[in-house]
Amino acid sequence: LHGDEEANDGIFGVEFQPSEEGYYKGRVVIGGLDPEGKTFVRTVDMLMYTAIDTLDTTGNVQAVVESSTELLKFYVEVDRLVDDLPTVFKTYSEVYGTDASGNEVPVAWVGGLSELQNYNGLDTLEFNMNLKWAKMAGASAPFTLKNLRIQEVESSDPIEIVASLPVTVVNTAELDAYTLADFEVTEITLEMREGEAPEHIKAARSSATACDNGRLVLIHGYCASNNPFPEADYPGAVRYMGGVGQSLTHDEFAQELVEFFDKEGF
Repeated sequence: LHGDEEANDGIFGVEFQPSEEGYYKGRVVIGGLDPEGKTFVRTVDMLMYTAIDTLDTTGNVQAVVESSTELLKFYVEVDRLVDDLPTVFKTYSEVYGTDASGNEVPVAWVGGLSELQNYNGLDTLEFNMNLKWAKMAGASAPFTLKNLRIQEVESSDPIEIVASLPVTVVNTAELDAYTLADFEVTEITLEMREGEAPEHIKAARSSATACDNGRLVLIHGYCASNNPFPEADYPGAVRYMGGVGQSLTHDEFAQELVEFFDKEGF
């Protein structure tokens, strides 16, 4: 075991190489003498998760302007390192562009759940950014993705961290047509922050009476042993009992809720 950096700085570190994927429980016990010569002991318990290396980025990032949705879609190429590669990952990256003077400027950050997909015969993860962010920042190509992180969905364990990746824009004419157009973006909209909503959510938002027919759903915690909300206190509410007494991950619990809402007709 090693990992301590500077000697006698009062800070101790340790590293170890896990032998396989999974959760590890660790306990650190430190003992010694304090400045008065008295014996002391300190302990700390930790729960750690380690994931196998399932993919690597290749350094190839292509971006495509989709004018109809005002999106700049980044396709980050990856190499598969295992046969049974997961299909969905948590992703995050900062986007930098170039202003009219040739200076690098921050534009936005992109992230969420990215599904592994085929783009022009390549295995890629897709990142989407509303082009209004580039317009607001006065930025265009060349773009760069910085501090990119790819994480497991269930554990959030990072399996790839990259400091910087240059971006190749495929259809530069469409990008120039948008960024050089004679209009300004002065307000950050919900669509810029969250992306384009599905059609059923758009319809609900546009309906003046969307909330009149709403139903209250009583949802317990994702690892709860029961639903603590009494039905008698919430007349007409729907009481969700799925997953009670189970130890589910956040993702598994979310997927069960989606199935429940679909079944109930929400």
